[in-house]
Amino acid sequence: MSELNLNNFQLRKETESHIPYVGKAYENNEHFQNIIQKIKQYQFKDALLLLNENIKNPILAVDSLMLKGEFLMSYEFYNDALNTFDKLLMRDSNNLYAHVGLAHIGYILNDKPLRSQSFKNMTPALANQIQQTISFIETSETPCYSNQFSQELDALCVFGYVITEDGYLTPKLKLRLDHTLDLADENPSSMILVSGAAVQNKYNEAEKMSEYLMSKGIPSSRIIKLPFARDTVGNIIEFVNEIIKNQFHTVCAVTSMYHLQRSWMSLHQALNNKNHSTHVYASHPSQTFMSEKDRLREIELTYPTVMRASELFSVHDINQF
Repeated sequence: MSELNLNNFQLRKETESHIPYVGKAYENNEHFQNIIQKIKQYQFKDALLLLNENIKNPILAVDSLMLKGEFLMSYEFYNDALNTFDKLLMRDSNNLYAHVGLAHIGYILNDKPLRSQSFKNMTPALANQIQQTISFIETSETPCYSNQFSQELDALCVFGYVITEDGYLTPKLKLRLDHTLDLADENPSSMILVSGAAVQNKYNEAEKMSEYLMSKGIPSSRIIKLPFARDTVGNIIEFVNEIIKNQFHTVCAVTSMYHLQRSWMSLHQALNNKNHSTHVYASHPSQTFMSEKDRLREIELTYPTVMRASELFSVHDINQF
């Protein structure tokens, strides 16, 4: 992982409604509100510069280092996160978030010495939950079906993908939606949840997905648009809220083959974390091809995505223990 270059980040647009966002634990802290605002607006360069200024203040240093560590882990600057957690432990050797962060990075980077989970004696309940999630990731096989399900589906959970700069569906997203149409035809009472924000340009993924499905004959009353997710974890948050609200108990994650395992695991664990009894299926278009590059990237992303969806990753998550 290359060293962090603040110039990599530029202001894109207003994105304050996107989920999830970094820094939930500090959104009501007056010393961090400006930083959280800049993170929500994707003004990452300015946010990190303000954090670095806060770190110089002895009163704010520990919280600033924790927030910086969360930010760096969330955006995959793992070497910089390691340095940040080391600095945090120099100030507070028993800082729980620093110990948890180091263990997470150990699993993400396959660095066995960092996996020691030195926080086991500090919070056994947290250590146990993280270990159970790790075991789930390592031993679970995604139940991938083309169109075959043992029971009628309550809902199809369709993961979004970027829209082109001129407002058209990408081939990858069109394949997901065409497969959704097949599944919807075979499960006529199922609702269709489409999730995705306007992340890389002005076009909202959920809106465009809904438009396409309706153009193919799906009534608007059957579609639930979830327009705020900026990534897979955001998709999961939106799906889980709707699944619980509507008391859906048989659902299917619909996405591309390369993305399916990570998506299914995350949705399964997030619902389990909420104690909502749900049978979670998974399905992908038969035309989907998984390249070696996609496969390796998914392996790299699976651990942090499932941990984030399981609420075992951020400062706010760890504070609950």
